[in-house]
Amino acid sequence: MPQINLLGQENTHRNAALTRLPLYLVRFFVVLFIAVLLYWVYLYVRVKLVVNKVAVAQADIIRIQKETLADKDRRELLVRQGQLSTLDKLLKDQQYWSKFLPELARVTLKSASYLSFSAGKDGTARMSVTVPTYREFDEFLQVFDLPQFNSKFSNVTVSSIGKYQQGDTQSVRFDVTMQYDVNFLKASDNSSSPTAQ
Repeated sequence: MPQINLLGQENTHRNAALTRLPLYLVRFFVVLFIAVLLYWVYLYVRVKLVVNKVAVAQADIIRIQKETLADKDRRELLVRQGQLSTLDKLLKDQQYWSKFLPELARVTLKSASYLSFSAGKDGTARMSVTVPTYREFDEFLQVFDLPQFNSKFSNVTVSSIGKYQQGDTQSVRFDVTMQYDVNFLKASDNSSSPTAQ
């Protein structure tokens, strides 16, 4: 009877598996290398496409810039743009004196009259005023002490006072200097406030 060596077959299978292991490793690394190579080719192609798109976009930008610079109406557009910018600046700095006189009339006694008036951009106004009596002169000044009337005017000072004769009428004449709110001349809203009597 022949002898069967089971141990030998097991070793043979084990030896065969060990001899195939390097072959499997080589196949695995070859597949891995091919996958990496294909991924690198894919990235290379994508980068080339993106670079080409960027180059086309830059060429378009340069072409449009040249067309814009060569446009015959460009100079006129730049001039108009400069004019609009200057106009906008002038409007922002514009002082609306038409708002000043109604506000001054609102805080002035109805019996008072102005003989002369001057105001500058520095916020100082000078005027010569007449009122019928000294009592009304006092009332004229007191109006500027009331908070509802003096929101736009401050530092009211009288430099001279005396009798003033105009025809048959005698009145009191005085010179007034006051500060006014310069920002008020730039504001766009017209506030309705009480009027001095």
